[in-house]
Amino acid sequence: MNPKSLVFFSIIQLCFSQNRNNVCKNFADYSNLPFSRNCWYDPDVFATPEQIAHNHGFEFQNHKIETEDGYYLTIFRIQDKFKNDGNKPPILLHHGLGSNAMSFLGFGNQSLAFYLARNGFDVWLANHRGNNFSKGHARLKMSNPKFWDFSFHEMAIYDIPAVVEFIAEKNGNGTKIIYVGHSMGTTIGFIYASLKKEHAEKFLKGVVALAPTTSLNYGVTIVKAFKEQLNQLVQNLLQNNITVMFPAPEKFSRLYAVPICVQFTALCLTVLNLFGGRDEGEFTPEYLLVGLSHHPGRTSLKCFAHYLQFTFSQKFEQYDYGVEKNLQVYKSQSPPIYPLSNISIPVHLFYGLNDPFAGREDVESIYNQLKMTEKSINVIPENGGIKLYSTNR
Repeated sequence: MNPKSLVFFSIIQLCFSQNRNNVCKNFADYSNLPFSRNCWYDPDVFATPEQIAHNHGFEFQNHKIETEDGYYLTIFRIQDKFKNDGNKPPILLHHGLGSNAMSFLGFGNQSLAFYLARNGFDVWLANHRGNNFSKGHARLKMSNPKFWDFSFHEMAIYDIPAVVEFIAEKNGNGTKIIYVGHSMGTTIGFIYASLKKEHAEKFLKGVVALAPTTSLNYGVTIVKAFKEQLNQLVQNLLQNNITVMFPAPEKFSRLYAVPICVQFTALCLTVLNLFGGRDEGEFTPEYLLVGLSHHPGRTSLKCFAHYLQFTFSQKFEQYDYGVEKNLQVYKSQSPPIYPLSNISIPVHLFYGLNDPFAGREDVESIYNQLKMTEKSINVIPENGGIKLYSTNR
């Protein structure tokens, strides 16, 4: 790294440690972050979830749960301190791959968690096993590769039941929970509601799926473009007991992601657009570093391997261990298909036109496999509001 870059990085680190400018009105202003009049200090950057909730006037609770298979989960509860009447309907927000609950808290007053709390909901935020907030296990250390032997399947089978049972008990008003998943959060919701149908009927009012993700048949993504190379890399890593993605997320954010995105904002946006779709009108510059300061979220490499599997099989199916182990685990040579048609609770699908992972054909395929009476598919046009595409078919 050349001397000028070192000096700039040092200045950026000082900005984030001494309550100086750390967000900007425009993306172009980030190149002059320490001195631009269009930049200012936002206390949400690198703040804890509790601090962010308090910054915006909300009550915050932190709860610990143990799953049936021994994982320790941390879930957050957000409530409007001025509307605490005890009759609020519960709603659970579940983040996507490589993320955490901060994805629903990182947009200031526009954050989905705060919007829902202001509008009378008892808001709960999930953190899946092993991520930045859900650390630990009753018997396994996080340094043990066996700790990371899970994908979103185990999150659906073990994490979600433990979380919704806890929420129902704490909420106490007998109202069923609305489940809102984003990306992998939708994958988890679909698996849970299809394989644990009776449990879902008992605890969930319905599923709201944002960027619904299952078989990845039609989307055009960087993952599909390089799936052969990625698969070889992932399998080599797993065979060598390298089982965790983003093992030190906090360090990565502070030392690399944030400083690099400040100096090379255009490059940073290009990378983000590869995974989230390009739509500059929906990406507010002032929240860029708030989000990056809490991402990526630690997860298992097996989660990514499971999604990568979908790009080859083009099926929404359980994890493929190979013929020999499949026979041991599933009593069949191939992994079982997740039966979307088995879901009985209402499901409402929302997708964006620019989403490379949850494209129109993939979402329509999900919709057509759902057999319940109450369902809908909704399009979010580029730089526009939600447009109802088809309902209650």
